[in-house]
Amino acid sequence: MGARTAKRPKPQKVAYDIAEIIETEEALIGSLAASMRRGDIEVVATTIQKNDFVGDPTLGEVLDEMIAMHEAGEPVGDIIAVRRRLLARGLYDRMGGPKRMASMIEKASTNPVHYANLVRTNAVRVRASAEARRLAEMLEDLSQDPFTVGQDCLDRMEEMLTRSTTGFSFVGDVAAEIVEDLKRARKPPMIYTGLPKFDHHIGGMAAGELIVLCARPSVGKSALASQIAEHNAQHGRPGLIVSLEMRNFDFVSRLLAKRSQVPLKTLRNGQLQLGQQADLEVAANDLKELPLSVSFMGSAKMTDIRRKARAFRATHGLSLLVIDYLQIIGRADHVENRRESITDATKQCKELAGELGCPVLLLSQLNRESTKMDRPSLTNLSESSSIEADADMVLAIHTTALEEKNRQLLILKNRNGETMDMKDFQWNGESMTYSFEREF
Repeated sequence: MGARTAKRPKPQKVAYDIAEIIETEEALIGSLAASMRRGDIEVVATTIQKNDFVGDPTLGEVLDEMIAMHEAGEPVGDIIAVRRRLLARGLYDRMGGPKRMASMIEKASTNPVHYANLVRTNAVRVRASAEARRLAEMLEDLSQDPFTVGQDCLDRMEEMLTRSTTGFSFVGDVAAEIVEDLKRARKPPMIYTGLPKFDHHIGGMAAGELIVLCARPSVGKSALASQIAEHNAQHGRPGLIVSLEMRNFDFVSRLLAKRSQVPLKTLRNGQLQLGQQADLEVAANDLKELPLSVSFMGSAKMTDIRRKARAFRATHGLSLLVIDYLQIIGRADHVENRRESITDATKQCKELAGELGCPVLLLSQLNRESTKMDRPSLTNLSESSSIEADADMVLAIHTTALEEKNRQLLILKNRNGETMDMKDFQWNGESMTYSFEREF
């Protein structure tokens, strides 16, 4: 006899009752049609959307018409006015006519917002169940990459579960939370550069901020970004460097050169002198202890970067995300030209900083005109004015042919503080590091 085929487990019973869901949706519509409080429809409109009516989608269209009535100044709590509007839109008979309208009015409550929250909860439950079944089916298809399937599922679930209900907070409630955090000696998470002069004047970079670091090519913005990331990793703050241009080997070689004091050119040509091998081994062991990762993602789009950062945060935690660099981020499918692509990418980087709850350090190019100036300005940001608009802080490394070693670190924009020009910003080419000649 052949091997017995394993029996598939029977599908689990769906964890919701569609009849109860429809009854809740009817109660919401009936409560709004009978309500005389103008504020009820406004709160409901910020709590749910048309597609949250997963029991009877027609009732979602009815809600949309009631919201439109309210915005036009028509009385939503007037059943006759509601009936007239639905008849004009061809919805009255489609939703069930006078018999169903009467049934919904009988279910009316004095608290429509309560039913709106139930409708929203039911929508999440139904969609989550459907997503779980979709995931199981896709994972059974061996032609599908399980990691891609899983990440796609996580993205859908996160979007589903994090959509705001009302979208506002009372300032008193937020103030109370801040005071309680201070009582517990919990300060808002800050990221410091490890450059005392900069950190003293600027006060670090806060969670949710987009910091743009710009310079002309080969001036050292990647080196400064990795220096900042390494400093934070040394203090136990996990970092991720996403590079679209420089491969992992090149990034880590710079860190090794800095740590071991072995010149980068020696690492490249392999001509080690006496003792340098031991220095490199010590440096490599030190780097093993750092919560710092680098990921080469050539031609990546923002959706790819977002998924990578989310996955890293979920696994290791994330205090700082570095993206190198803006102008070579892949163009999203919905944008038509390079300027739109830059605008879309900077907007998404700002949103990603808030979503991850950490600063995003985004590297960017200055245009060619900046080399002809004593001091570049925000107008020299390459490709798009959206960089200036979306960034909380814009930093620029500036140098001229006469100032190869001594450079300037310019704070061109600082939404939460002062702008300034920091001179005596020195570049050490052998160790690939920056420092100030005079800290204060």
